[in-house]
Amino acid sequence: MTINGGGLCCQLAGQSGVSARALDFLILTAARSGEVREVPWGELDLIAKVWTVPAVKMKAGRKHRVPLSSRAVQIVAEMVENRSEVVEGSYVFPGAKHGKPLSVMALDMPLRRLKSSDTVHGFRSSFRDWG
Repeated sequence: MTINGGGLCCQLAGQSGVSARALDFLILTAARSGEVREVPWGELDLIAKVWTVPAVKMKAGRKHRVPLSSRAVQIVAEMVENRSEVVEGSYVFPGAKHGKPLSVMALDMPLRRLKSSDTVHGFRSSFRDWG
């Protein structure tokens, strides 16, 4: 994976669309793509700035609490502003089909538009390698 410095997140912030917001959120939280694509509103506590992923959704089978940076909270707030309603159980980053999450390929699209050689999995992998 090639790291584009701070420029990539700035470029993502300049893109419109759910996929770009979801990818930005993924990078900020070091989460797996499936966790981000399928995050329901009920897992997020924007006041406490925490995302609680239930054990059943985690590879290790343990509940996971993810601290949310100010930018991650801002992304979620943008998703709230762009929704006609926020319904418990619905996805924060909804797919094109009503009631469905983003597709697996949706997170790759913002990188393709930027002609980036980065990969979605590479961001998470970087945290493991550098952490």
